[in-house]
Amino acid sequence: MADDAMIPVRRVVTGNDTRGRSRVVWDGPAPNAHDAKTLTNAWTDFWVWHESPAPLEGQNDDGNLPYDFPGPPNGGHLRAVYGKGSPAASAYSSAAPHPYMQKVRALDFAIVLEGEIVLQLDTEEVPMKVGEIAIVRGSNHAWSNRSNHPAVIAIASHGGA
Repeated sequence: MADDAMIPVRRVVTGNDTRGRSRVVWDGPAPNAHDAKTLTNAWTDFWVWHESPAPLEGQNDDGNLPYDFPGPPNGGHLRAVYGKGSPAASAYSSAAPHPYMQKVRALDFAIVLEGEIVLQLDTEEVPMKVGEIAIVRGSNHAWSNRSNHPAVIAIASHGGA
């Protein structure tokens, strides 16, 4: 990843034709990407659903993206977050776990795809590496990249009760 730009991510979405046969419905760069020119993080949204169970039919992508945070309360969304490495920018102190702590009514599956990242909780911090998964269940948390390298996390966020 360049210092201020995101790597375009190809998004392949499947569906079914009128005879029930599987086919590609969309194939191309994910349409809702935000770079990090003025932020410490960038992100790409891949899919959003507003109800559960998630609808599997349809030929239009209009109702899904763009989308903002947090995820729909009765649905969810899939987002990749690209955290630029900047150890000097960390605001960690013993008085405040992290300046970007967040708590939403959601079940998040966070998968580290690239680099190393720290899951910051109220009572502890958890270093995570490529291939490791955090399941965040409505907990107060933040993500902190304390390395000199980019980190990428894919987060599937589902509305929680």
